[in-house]
Amino acid sequence: MTTASPGASRSHTVHHGGLDKEKRPDQDVNVADGYLPPLTREETHVLSAAMYNFLSATRRLVEQPLRSMEVNQSEIEVLYFVHNHPGVGVSDIARMRFLRVSNVSTTVRALIANGLLNRASNPDDKRAQMLQVTDKGTRVLDDIAEGWAALINKITDEMNPDSVRILHEASERLNETAFATEHVIDVMQGQSEPTANQQ
Repeated sequence: MTTASPGASRSHTVHHGGLDKEKRPDQDVNVADGYLPPLTREETHVLSAAMYNFLSATRRLVEQPLRSMEVNQSEIEVLYFVHNHPGVGVSDIARMRFLRVSNVSTTVRALIANGLLNRASNPDDKRAQMLQVTDKGTRVLDDIAEGWAALINKITDEMNPDSVRILHEASERLNETAFATEHVIDVMQGQSEPTANQQ
């Protein structure tokens, strides 16, 4: 698959207690070595407002390519997550997407029935199953990516060409933001589980 993911997909399994055990490239950033300092409080507020505005404006728009396909938004979210994390399990998807395990299980069964996902036994845990996107599922993601690209073209046509070029050059930083977001979610969920278990 080449188009559904804006960057190279990571073939890492989601691990309980910390997403992707590989070291992030920015973990050893040293301001003294010439790197920029962290954002100030005011700069962080500006960034957060911009990200919220973007997500709010595009949230429903990204669902448009699905209207002509036999998949819904929930199924695409799961399919896309498995594509980025081959071998992931149902419980990991539920934890990372703040969903009920029962709901994810229902979605996974539908995707398997439609030939978009398959599952195999986890050699490290016989009770768990690992999910993989099928060739058919990859084709579906490619088709959706084409639809998303068409929408992005419409959006960028309304923008200053220089701004569009700068935005494109920031693509890898956006991927890095998504990776960091997943890591934060994984930590948050890990911290909340002991409390839930004590109830």
